[in-house]
Amino acid sequence: MKRKMRRIYFKKALLAHGTTGQKPRGTRTKIACTGEVDKYLEKSTSNSPWGKDTGMGQRRELCQREGTDLSNCKLTTFPVALFKVMRDAVANIHFISLENNELKSISGEFMTNFSQLRELNLAGNDLKRLPDEVKTLAHLTTINLARNKFSVFPQQLTEITTLERINLEANEIAEMPVEILNSMPSLKSLNMKSNPLNSESQAAGQTQLKYELLSAAE
Repeated sequence: MKRKMRRIYFKKALLAHGTTGQKPRGTRTKIACTGEVDKYLEKSTSNSPWGKDTGMGQRRELCQREGTDLSNCKLTTFPVALFKVMRDAVANIHFISLENNELKSISGEFMTNFSQLRELNLAGNDLKRLPDEVKTLAHLTTINLARNKFSVFPQQLTEITTLERINLEANEIAEMPVEILNSMPSLKSLNMKSNPLNSESQAAGQTQLKYELLSAAE
């Protein structure tokens, strides 16, 4: 009875964020927004603070997942309840997608909790800035910030030495830190399409850069 009540509590916590779950696809877990919450909970209660460990198999399965897809869920924040379920697996989470939600901000706590991320997809939200803690993502290679509300280039990204690909398409950025970007040791591609870039930033595309710059509006 106690376990049932714990699962009901957790189910409500997920639903409060518009989040439910279904069977993982490959190594990236797609958390559906409608449907089979119970199936996800069956696989997750071993790691939940509200559930009893029912076996090493469930714990091993959760910890082997390398990514989580929470796209198109109408989220306004990252589900705290889901993070608690994943707390034993965060070191193995290398990819998170929060694409096409309603995020107006992303917390520094999110960045520090998922410090092993290699890919982060935040496209299609209402973000205007990133927390300084994004600089702690020492393994990040790809970040997608397309279709947000950035009016200033998020310069914290220039301090991530592992970063290879930055997508800022369809934002409101007028100026790029061209020299700093050119000094980034790993940067290979920067997408600045459909931004109101000033003439100096546009001219950067005509100079010799160490990375591919996409800046033409489509």
